[in-house]
Amino acid sequence: MTSPSPIPSPMLSIVTPTRGNFSQDWLDKLLQVEGNVQFILVYPAGVAVKPIADQRVISLVSPYKGEMMQRFVGLLNATGQYVIALDDDDLIHPQVLGLAQAYFQRFPASWVLRLSKNVIDFRQTEQISRDWDAIPAVEALDICRKTLETPHPYQNGKFTGLLELPVAPLSKSFNWLGLLPFSQRLDNHGYHFENFNNIVWQYLFTGFKPPQCVN
Repeated sequence: MTSPSPIPSPMLSIVTPTRGNFSQDWLDKLLQVEGNVQFILVYPAGVAVKPIADQRVISLVSPYKGEMMQRFVGLLNATGQYVIALDDDDLIHPQVLGLAQAYFQRFPASWVLRLSKNVIDFRQTEQISRDWDAIPAVEALDICRKTLETPHPYQNGKFTGLLELPVAPLSKSFNWLGLLPFSQRLDNHGYHFENFNNIVWQYLFTGFKPPQCVN
């Protein structure tokens, strides 16, 4: 009798807070993501967990209710080299792992890859069901930076390369008074991106594994 082969450590963890009311069509599309991927679905307490016959899927029950807190529970349990958070109605390109690997190979010092996204009304079923466009070669993409000479690098939505963005505004100093209750922070106003969904993060510390929560 032979023991089953161990499941290799995932390269990408996809974390989704959910109330369990996602559609089967959404789940089927999510599970089409290619490569060594881990899917983490985080439910609030008191919600029935849907059985999913796919060993890549981990279902967790959060002791805290709410999208943000459930997302944090999922992120703490993610073991992939890269991690991304999605809502339970977000669709993602099946080759996102290959894209992330190519990007971080080209930019090893980068922390994050913000994905291009398209907002589609749920009634546009034909648009939702159409085939994905091919992902361009990362090494061939031009880089555009926001500078005094190029204050609008998006080029009115026509730029198709990589846009360099800071994680936090670089032109404003951190305001420590913002840590006090009822104070108003202004240092977060500036050119940066929000650090939640649709962004691939990489762990920068080799061998780092976050603590595990029990299902």
